[in-house]
Amino acid sequence: MPAVRPIDYPPPFESADVIAAPTDPEDERIEVGIAIVGGGPAGLACANKLMQLLEDEPELTEKLGEVPVAVIEKGKVAGAHLLSGANVDPSALERLFPDLPPADQLILAKVKQ
Repeated sequence: MPAVRPIDYPPPFESADVIAAPTDPEDERIEVGIAIVGGGPAGLACANKLMQLLEDEPELTEKLGEVPVAVIEKGKVAGAHLLSGANVDPSALERLFPDLPPADQLILAKVKQ
């Protein structure tokens, strides 16, 4: 049986069905360079890492100019729609914020292995 590649059978898609001209008045629009959808851990980590990368590359930052970054969240606060109670491996936070003292890392208790 020959291999079936999903890319050979794309779903029907018309960009005009999902992309439209802005409807808000021009004075109410917010122009951003990068829009990150979701204010949960991944979205916030993405925004933080992006800003760290731009900070670490002054030549690139100068070349690009101001890069407005927006995190779009439908909840009242970042992460409002999060369901948690999960165990978190703090190594990701430690890599993202290497200078942050352990007391400020918002980890309530470390799980012993």
